[in-house]
Amino acid sequence: MYYILKVNFPGDTPDMFVQLSGKTRSYKVKKSHWAGQDWYMFSVSLNSTSYRAHGKELLVMQSTGWVSNWVLPPE
Repeated sequence: MYYILKVNFPGDTPDMFVQLSGKTRSYKVKKSHWAGQDWYMFSVSLNSTSYRAHGKELLVMQSTGWVSNWVLPPE
């Protein structure tokens, strides 16, 4: 039903988590994270997950493992 996208920025920049629709096929990370730097690399991880609430006390969830890779943004 959903994707959880995690972008891990090295250094002091906080990691970013985004919940995306299961139909999403692309996502753009804002260039402001590496603007003004000669080079920058970050890790992108993707997890597919489904969940359904049953009443107010039970959440049933199914999830895959995380798939990750390091990315060097284009010039």
